[in-house]
Amino acid sequence: MSLRHNIHKVERIPGSKHRLRKSKYSSVTVPGKTYALNRKNNEMCDNSLKKKKKKKHNSKLDKVPDEPFLVHWTGGIIKHIYLNEEEDVFSLNLKKGVASAFQVLLEGGERSETDASGTCKVSYKAIDSNNVFKRKRNCVAPTDTFPFRQHFDKIWRPLVHSKRECLYTLSKDKTQLSTIASEEQHEMKTAIKQETGSVIVSRQHLTSVDFSTSENTVDASTVDEAVNQLSLDLRIKLKQTNLITQRDTTLCKEESCPSFVKTVKEHKSLLKDESLGTIRSAGAFLKVLAVARTAPKEDLVKVLKNTKNKKIINQLYDVMGAAQTDASHEAVLSVLTLNSEESFDFWERYLWSLSFGAYPTLKTLRSIESLTEKKIDNPKLKETLVLTLAAMANRYDKNEGGDKHKVLHSVLSKLERELKDCPSNEEDPSCELMYLRAFKNLNHESTLPTLLKYALEGSKKTSVAAMKAIRALPADKWTGIVQKSATKIYFQLGRRYDSSARTLALDILLESRELDDERLKHLLISLTSNDSVYEVKQYLLQRLNQLSDSYPTIKESVDYLLKTLGFNHYGVLAQRGLSTALSRSFMTHPNTNGSLLSIQEISGGILKRGTVDVVVENSNETHSLFSLGLFAGGLSSYISSDDKTESTEDNEVEESATAGMELTVLGVQIRPFVFFTSQGQLMGHVWSGTASEKTPAFQVLTLLQDHTQFIPLESGFITELSLHGGLYK
Repeated sequence: MSLRHNIHKVERIPGSKHRLRKSKYSSVTVPGKTYALNRKNNEMCDNSLKKKKKKKHNSKLDKVPDEPFLVHWTGGIIKHIYLNEEEDVFSLNLKKGVASAFQVLLEGGERSETDASGTCKVSYKAIDSNNVFKRKRNCVAPTDTFPFRQHFDKIWRPLVHSKRECLYTLSKDKTQLSTIASEEQHEMKTAIKQETGSVIVSRQHLTSVDFSTSENTVDASTVDEAVNQLSLDLRIKLKQTNLITQRDTTLCKEESCPSFVKTVKEHKSLLKDESLGTIRSAGAFLKVLAVARTAPKEDLVKVLKNTKNKKIINQLYDVMGAAQTDASHEAVLSVLTLNSEESFDFWERYLWSLSFGAYPTLKTLRSIESLTEKKIDNPKLKETLVLTLAAMANRYDKNEGGDKHKVLHSVLSKLERELKDCPSNEEDPSCELMYLRAFKNLNHESTLPTLLKYALEGSKKTSVAAMKAIRALPADKWTGIVQKSATKIYFQLGRRYDSSARTLALDILLESRELDDERLKHLLISLTSNDSVYEVKQYLLQRLNQLSDSYPTIKESVDYLLKTLGFNHYGVLAQRGLSTALSRSFMTHPNTNGSLLSIQEISGGILKRGTVDVVVENSNETHSLFSLGLFAGGLSSYISSDDKTESTEDNEVEESATAGMELTVLGVQIRPFVFFTSQGQLMGHVWSGTASEKTPAFQVLTLLQDHTQFIPLESGFITELSLHGGLYK
């Protein structure tokens, strides 16, 4: 492709005057020289000025107006560019890209430059007397012009590597630039599987095809005066600007933009329940989601209210939540009623999807906060709203919070006030448990004072809930006071604690960075104690074996201490109990490993607390993708045993029969699914046969990877890198 452009240079000459050279033809004027241009870039090939046989292409290149523009060039730096402000964004960017190529430091060296790529650190090296090599690094474009959405978890981000290089060739007599050849490459690949990705390569070639020194000049006292005079001569209105390109946000007109109504109709069959869990279904979800993010509220409401979409209505609310736009939230508010039983399932699907999103808006967050303050008849919906608010505050803080964490702290203060207002009822601490689970979703060290208070002083159930929230914090947030509190709870210093609280405290002691031989020694000595709850000791042994399999240094320390303490015998290593802890690999890859971690805490011969974690490890960082937890209590009387010394917790009042399931998805705690809360409900399930029926407890379509990045190319074009991964659970 060959193009011809008008680029003029204002140069400083003796006598405190400015002279502007102007040309009749498309050209670039540099000190004493004039260049006409040929330009090559990717597959866009043709020239609107030269009468050649054209190749078909879909770009706007043929429509670029052949308007002149001026460049103020001093010391190899372009200070300003003067463009016709009536031209469209595409044309302006193209000309900025051409002008950017003429920033050069012929003698070599390093400096910071701002051009069409943004502000970059640029190095120059003179290869020989006729060639100069240029490399640009660490280019930063303004985020208000080029939005950058990056997931807060590194494992779900793509890896983006950029390379920008240019070669300047001088003529044999070294009086003019002969060619400018640049190439840049931007590679994006997924962090978890780096052989998957894409590459963008842009090449630009400018060649001197004409040479003339017989140019008219404009005499002026200042640059602005010269520009104004030329503007009158050329009969165009020129505007001063810099080389930073602008993103065209109106690439599609209203009639050509994809319609949300039409997109849903086209992918309706793939969004039905029978298609869920397939690659095609996830692909359809991503396509519908992309349109939903730009759709107006009216279109979204129209689709949600359309009775023809009844069979995919749950999936549409998944889309609304994953869109994370103010328009999608307002559409849901206008369709659903807060205290309607018919809307309950839809509310939960929407709120679950919303809580998993990585980029909540402040307006939507505040709206959810106001909903939690309303009177809600359904306690399940109330808890889902509270948990969603905490999860959104956590994600908003990671993206927008900065160092002040204002939004997170305001949500935390609200939750702490409402927790204090909860009625004190040891038999039914459901209110306190709801807010403690919300603290787990908030996942911030500011919650530690409240959580430690409940862990040490709370009732049996609230102590366990608080320990779960502390356990969910990153290991580097387990401060000294957390370590001391975990020690008190495990060794039961001062009072007795529930076995689940003790095993959670044990997890913190074993997985903290402060684990050393001294701590391991005290833990091993506890195996010789007369603790009647022997399942806790069995749990300790199982966890030590599990960690020893994964970490050779821990295995070495444990083996050494067992020998030096004289514990390497049956009496210590053959503890009673059925509690287990094990890990199994389900994926091995050079970049990522996947494991299943299973922990089962037994009490009275039956499961008390069990978790199965799907864990992904990348770059020495571990991320929980999904966690399934089961809990039960008051069921030991249903298990016959001839062992009269069966483990029971001293002075423990037999609780009513209860069982349920807890889910944590992408780090977000979902409200518990309770199976039964009394012996009557349990026997009702047994006699009615409902205990044998398979009932889906949790289904949702959500985004696993959500990355968008705009990269301005030196040529003036804008490239968009996006990575979206759909997940069905």
